[in-house]
Amino acid sequence: MATEIKRLKIRSVLKFAEGDTDTEINETDTECELSRRGDGLLVRYKEGEASAECAVRIHYFGGALSVKREGAVRSELKFKAGERLVGAYAVGAYEFDAEVYTKALDFAEADGIIALKLAYEMTLGGVLRNCEMQISLI
Repeated sequence: MATEIKRLKIRSVLKFAEGDTDTEINETDTECELSRRGDGLLVRYKEGEASAECAVRIHYFGGALSVKREGAVRSELKFKAGERLVGAYAVGAYEFDAEVYTKALDFAEADGIIALKLAYEMTLGGVLRNCEMQISLI
């Protein structure tokens, strides 16, 4: 499995209720390791400050995506278009079930750029969030 260094850009938008103006936007722009095996992709990178760092692993294969964090935040979320999947999310001593319904998951690769776009609903700790995420590997 060959590994290459790429530029990773992630933009996620979380809305807490339909029509609600309370929106949280998170953006990441960092180096990552990209490994390929067949049609699958594995992306590894670190996020957060030194005191609250997380190792993140994004795996895409067969139309499904998983995002796993280990460190200050521990989570495992899975996405597959049209499916409702249960994952986990923990910060410190607090642990939550995370239910994710993926409305859309699109993958594109052209001119050396890989793009993943997600639209999903996530229920975390009983709170429903409407979310969008764009992942670009340049």
